Amino acid sequence: MAVDADVVSDKAGVCPKCEMKLVLTTTVKHGRVAEENWLKQHPQAPSPAATQFTCPMHPEIISDKPGKCPKCEMDLVPVKK
Repeated sequence: MAVDADVVSDKAGVCPKCEMKLVLTTTVKHGRVAEENWLKQHPQAPSPAATQFTCPMHPEIISDKPGKCPKCEMDLVPVKK
């Protein structure tokens, strides 16, 4: 939710405020605000959306590096912004 844009994580999970499933910042209108909050909390880290990879067939699979999908063995592709 946009009101919870201060909640950012580099791992899948649920929002501790509203208990909704966390989603990629590239999939929500408030993604830029969430990425800015990430950078404030992790000043030495790159934006999580800039370095994530996903499976074309299984979008719930997220990785911070290229590789193979553990479900179908397809190559992971960069998350599109």
